[in-house]
This record gives sequence, structure tokens and C-alpha cells, in this order.
Amino acid sequence: MKSDDKNLAIQAMYYAKAPIVIALILTPVRYCLELLGLPEVAIFIIGLLWLTLAFAIYLGIKIARHRKAFKILLLTLLIYSPISRIPVAILWWVDTRWEIGTHYGLYFDNFGQALLSGFSIK
Repeated sequence: MKSDDKNLAIQAMYYAKAPIVIALILTPVRYCLELLGLPEVAIFIIGLLWLTLAFAIYLGIKIARHRKAFKILLLTLLIYSPISRIPVAILWWVDTRWEIGTHYGLYFDNFGQALLSGFSIK
């Protein structure tokens, strides 16, 4: 790996840290709120989709002056996205194992789909 590529990877990991921590906290909170019976409209606002969009916009603005901003943004999102799905896949398993009935059990047929956000894994 070239020094420049290594620096890009280090920068991307640095920028991905906080959103990953937020996502790892946010998903179980959303799950608990759903179990408490909050309306789905309220729960929908607290989700990875909105976090990812907000994170991408924020990061894009923050690193816009970097010479390789696009590469840093892309690499950061590639690091963040699969890691942020891990709690979703775990909660899908919990939901389907004990038939709890949250939205996590409705949208995916297997662990791979839950982990990769609906892409079919057979």
C-alpha cells in the first residue's frame, strides 16, 4: 500500500469513528423505543438512513477543501456502512428467534440480508 493510500485510509477511519459509535448506540435505542410502543413515524426518524445522509453531508462539507475529498468520503462511507449494520443483523436475529414482532423481523429473510440491508444472500 502506498503512503498516500495509507494516509487516506487512516483519515477515513478517523472520520468514521464517531458515526460508527452513534450507529451502534442508535440502533438498540430505536429497537427499545419500538418495543415500548412508540409510533413507527416517530421511530422512523431515529434510523441509520437519516444518520448516513446527515453524516455524508456533514463530512462532505467538513472535508471539501481536502485535495482528495471524494476518495476520503467514499472510503469513510465504505468503512461506516457495513459496521453500522451489525446491530441491525443482531436485532433481526433476536426478533426472529423469539418472535418479538418488531420491524426488524419483517423486512429480512436471513442474517445476510439484515447485515447487507436487503441484498439477497443464498
